[in-house]
Order: sequence, then C-alpha cells, then structure tokens
Amino acid sequence: MKDHSVYEIEFPDGTTDEIEANLIAESMVAECDPEGRQYKMLEEISDHQKDNTALNVADGSYRTSAGNPVAKRTTRGWKLLMEWTDGSMDWVKLSEVKEAYPVQLAEYAIANSIAHEPAFKWWVHKVLKRKERIINKVKSKYWRTTHKFGIEVPKSVEEA
Repeated sequence: MKDHSVYEIEFPDGTTDEIEANLIAESMVAECDPEGRQYKMLEEISDHQKDNTALNVADGSYRTSAGNPVAKRTTRGWKLLMEWTDGSMDWVKLSEVKEAYPVQLAEYAIANSIAHEPAFKWWVHKVLKRKERIINKVKSKYWRTTHKFGIEVPKSVEEA
C-alpha cells in the first residue's frame, strides 16, 4: 500500500487521468471482503426473463391429500436484470436476488404483474406483509417509548 507509482488510466467514456497505485489498490480492496467476494449495491431491477425450464401457471400448484391447492416452491428458470449503483448491469438468477433483496424484488413483481407466476406466487405476499408488520412495529414502539399523551417522556433523570 506504499507504492507511489503513477499510472495513466483510460475510463469507459474515453477520458484519461493519472492515478497513484495506492488509490487503485485501495479501491480494489474496498470492493472485496477478506475472502475475495465482491459486494454491489442495488440501484434497481430493470428487467426480467424466464426460460423454458420455468413452471407455467397451470403447473404451479398441486393438491394435498385433503384436496387443498398448494403452490410449488420454485424459482427455477427466472433471471432478473440488476442495475448496480456503480452503473454496471448483470443478469442474476431469481433465487440469488430473492435472498439478497426480497422486498425490492416483491415490489418489482407486483409492479410488473408477474406476482401470479409460480416462482413468485408462494412468497411475494408474505414478504410484503412482513415488511408492513415490521414498519408498524417500529412506528408503534417509537411513539410508545418517546411520547405519552402527546408529551415527550424523559429518558434520564437530568431530562426529567
């Protein structure tokens, strides 16, 4: 990290600049954890696609021995186009996006009218309900601990 060499680099837009090796190394280290995994922050989900391995709506559920319909739990055959904050875009499997960004994905599915598809139907509404419950608990706890009857409750003897 003590390399003071200067390199001329060219950016994707064609401009060039001189940058020290230390800055380049720090930037590379900041993007990875100790195991070398790279982390990216989601800007938005831009598009979706499914291939021929994805279940169609007709095959998306089965009946239990009691005769009740149950949605099949699968994410097979779906990919989403993810736009990252650094400006890059990648096609990522639905199962990976669902684990990392469940709320954003559920909202995307509702907004793009794909929540009825078997890959989404079994979990989207549960995630959105859980989100609402968490928000309501946070709101109620906040008001309960800081105000009572519209008067701020002191948090210490000095405040009282």
